[in-house]
Amino acid sequence: MGKLEDIQTLRRLLKEYRLPVSPILEYAIKNIEDEAGLADATHTPDDSDVISVQRKASREIAPEVDKSVSDNNDEQSAAIEYEGILMTKVADKSFMERGMTIPSVYHHAFYRACGKILTPGQSIKVWLVYDNETYGASLINVSFSSERSETLQLLWRGNPEISEALQKNYPELYKQLSEKNHDFKEIKFDVCNTTTPRTFILRERID
Repeated sequence: MGKLEDIQTLRRLLKEYRLPVSPILEYAIKNIEDEAGLADATHTPDDSDVISVQRKASREIAPEVDKSVSDNNDEQSAAIEYEGILMTKVADKSFMERGMTIPSVYHHAFYRACGKILTPGQSIKVWLVYDNETYGASLINVSFSSERSETLQLLWRGNPEISEALQKNYPELYKQLSEKNHDFKEIKFDVCNTTTPRTFILRERID
């Protein structure tokens, strides 16, 4: 049981200190778990966030933005715990179709939530929970090295299922935005941090 206890301790420390887990480390741990039968033996409600991290690590090596998670999606979403609002975004046509630019005042909060500071040109995979579904997206530093200020974007243009869900839930808003009609009530969305690394909740703001 020594190997099992060591892995459990490592998992607990990663969770407690919210440390980012690289795919290589995750795969190494997973292989040890598989050999020792730990994956099935420790499948308890307390390990739900570990399952989420395993799925995310496997997706970080994918060349394209992932589609929505289909396997046990409801269980994964339920395991993600809300931690606080990072920022609020007024929905515009760009938001409804492909993503958003993050104001510089919130850059540090997003970097902290992801456990990584992005240099110009870098991007990382992140996950958005919207309407009880989990989707893959990208956090990208689109700045040039010569620029004084950074431009950070949260994009889901490579995953049309998020855009489709937003447009389906707010058809009238999307129609007005597409027609450039500004005579309508704006709708705001909160981007919220969670206890799961690189995972955010997207929800309509109710004032």
